[in-house]
Amino acid sequence: MNILILTWWPFDDALVQAYTLPYVRIIRKIAGPNGSVRLITLEKNCREGEEHMIDGGIINIRLNYTSLGPKGVIAWRKKLRLLHRIIDKNQISHLHSWCALAGGIGYLLSKRTGLP
Repeated sequence: MNILILTWWPFDDALVQAYTLPYVRIIRKIAGPNGSVRLITLEKNCREGEEHMIDGGIINIRLNYTSLGPKGVIAWRKKLRLLHRIIDKNQISHLHSWCALAGGIGYLLSKRTGLP
């Protein structure tokens, strides 16, 4: 099982560190030894799509934070294409979203890819 987890926060944010990561570690165990877990976080001034290995075999993929609005819509269209490539490249079998805004992105990805 290969899982892509979407958040709307930066990796260093307290919500990710204290709330999200403990559950992501549990999900990593559920994915099994042959599975993978990739955690999408939104960062300021990062290289789009940059991957970082974090403890427990979880891979953090960083996307640049873009505020909502006309420019944000254009930026998110590009991000959705990047996420779609990540899904294909890593044979993602399941999507999981963490918060309402990430849920919207997860819903769009689910519709585009057919993934649960």
